[in-house]
Amino acid sequence: MKKIIWFISVFLIPVIAYTQEKGALGVEFNASHNQYSMDEFNESVDNVNSSSSLILISNEFSEITSGMGYGLSINLQLSDCFNVGVYGDYLLGKSENEFMYISGGEFGTPIDTSYWTRHFEVNSLILGLKSSFFISKSAFWKKYDWLSNVESTIDVGIGYSFSSSILYNIIRDKDKVKGTGKEINKVNGFHLKSQFKIGYIISKNTHFSSIGLKIGYQYLQTSQLKGGEFSYFFTKENAPRLNFSGLTAGIYLTFGK
Repeated sequence: MKKIIWFISVFLIPVIAYTQEKGALGVEFNASHNQYSMDEFNESVDNVNSSSSLILISNEFSEITSGMGYGLSINLQLSDCFNVGVYGDYLLGKSENEFMYISGGEFGTPIDTSYWTRHFEVNSLILGLKSSFFISKSAFWKKYDWLSNVESTIDVGIGYSFSSSILYNIIRDKDKVKGTGKEINKVNGFHLKSQFKIGYIISKNTHFSSIGLKIGYQYLQTSQLKGGEFSYFFTKENAPRLNFSGLTAGIYLTFGK
């Protein structure tokens, strides 16, 4: 973390400031809510949970169907209507199930009840290249004065993901924790995304900022998670893939071009 802060303060901020003076560089921050196509993953988790001797406390299994996403991109303006850049996205999804395990009672032994929490987290760090086309810079858009402070953009990007599934296993006796376990299962995949953005331009100088809404679709299906001897939870037969594909919608904030 210290190295990242040092890099941003010593190298990245001066570069951004210089290129913004030239009117060439822009930085965008965004946050979104995403739909995920995790049917294969959810089914595998549910099958393992159902086959165990644990008793599900709730009526049905909690599954991962959506999650948050956070992104940063740095864009280089090549022309009035077109830019290219690099982006980094972080996707996250979670599920949690509560179980009860009853042991004892044989041959007069005392009955012991313990409570299990199985918490799954799926995440993906994505690095890639992107390009943007500004609809609001077209001749058609400029015909209307009331659209002068409105920007409209189409973004496309391609990247590579570093994804993982994390299992947290917590065993407790009432309020006392008896044991914990953690398993990290790492995979990779290719990321494709396209989105439409519309926003309001706050200032039109070289340091202008804009804020707006975005909606789009992303595709990201990873390789198969490791099973068998590499995984406590999944076997080779039921190890699934992670699928972060789905619709996305959120907000963005830009500084510079």
